[in-house]
Amino acid sequence: MAVGVALLMLSHLLSVALCAEIFVVLLLITLFKEKKLSLSRWMGLVKAGILALGLSLPIFVLLFSEYFHKGVEGPYSGVYIVQNLSSLFTDSMNNLATWSSIGLILLVIALTGWKWVSHENCEFTLYVMMIGILLLSTAIFPWKSFNHTPFAVIQLPCRYLTYAILFGAVLGSGGIATLLRKLPQSSERLAVIVVVPLMLLSYFGAIAPLTNSLENSASNILCKLNPGQHQILNNKILNNQNYKDQFAYWAFTGEVDYYSTKSRTLGMRPGTPTWDAITKNPRVDSIVENTLFVNGKNHHYRVAYKPNRFDFDVTLNKLATVDFPVVKYAGTDAIDNGKKVKVDLSQRGTAQLKLSAGENHVEIGFKPPFFYYVSIVIMLISWIGTLFLGCRRKIKR
Repeated sequence: MAVGVALLMLSHLLSVALCAEIFVVLLLITLFKEKKLSLSRWMGLVKAGILALGLSLPIFVLLFSEYFHKGVEGPYSGVYIVQNLSSLFTDSMNNLATWSSIGLILLVIALTGWKWVSHENCEFTLYVMMIGILLLSTAIFPWKSFNHTPFAVIQLPCRYLTYAILFGAVLGSGGIATLLRKLPQSSERLAVIVVVPLMLLSYFGAIAPLTNSLENSASNILCKLNPGQHQILNNKILNNQNYKDQFAYWAFTGEVDYYSTKSRTLGMRPGTPTWDAITKNPRVDSIVENTLFVNGKNHHYRVAYKPNRFDFDVTLNKLATVDFPVVKYAGTDAIDNGKKVKVDLSQRGTAQLKLSAGENHVEIGFKPPFFYYVSIVIMLISWIGTLFLGCRRKIKR
């Protein structure tokens, strides 16, 4: 469990929050059924939590050093895109591979599981969790009433479907295995031969809308945007000619996540802003468009991108304040013509430097705190120790 949680922490913190919610519910169900947990099981949970922290410590070091109370805005909190239960049922019945579908097989499991799922073990708990999560992912749950609570961090309730699919897959595989055991041994092979083609047909049916859109590709090929034009990048077809054009589009979500509070909040009302409010924010727009300002005026420059670093070449006629299109964090540092210089916070929340006249070769990068490197050592020791102990136990067995 510790390894699984650590891998989630290193990949997607929001998934950790979702797993924590489901874990708490399962824990409460276990306490209700068993009345109490033994001390050894509680100690096991505590040890797993400490180990998970050690396996992913660098993430938390950066969160505390660069994000919490550092004038940086995270993803917008609020639930505004909620699917209807009818959409979930219809898309699943049609076996479509969409964000609002669990597939036909899992839908059948959800509708019939009450009849064949065993009530004597944890399977029924998983079935109840699956049904509860399915309802939680739809408009049946009053999400708007929870928009100002920590639960609003979910943003898209359809994310819960991942866990409904997990529980459904566990139950379905268990049910299929039980059926196969009841068949004569000679029939098991025949059942496998029949099931595999059915699964392949189901897959190709699920992606049929995608293949159909590819056949009618003329209207789905990505078009080049005009200067100053803003548009979200939805599902489009890329080729060798238009590949670079995708970077002029805004991402569907997260385009301005982890920007400075100064740039994000200009002219915005509390709550989740509209598309127009984001794209018409001059500070955000200038950062996205990579605009560099010298004494408040747009200025031409050259830039090269390197791992964790930007190299700018800026020519100035006199001493000036230069506002670079690089979001400033606590660990942001800069070097001008080989000398380290102070990095100020501009009015739009970016790195701002005072540069002298002439040719300026400026390197702007990110330098994490010292404890970040200590945490990496701790993480490596934790992973090596976990692998060693795991292999040792298997050898002993």
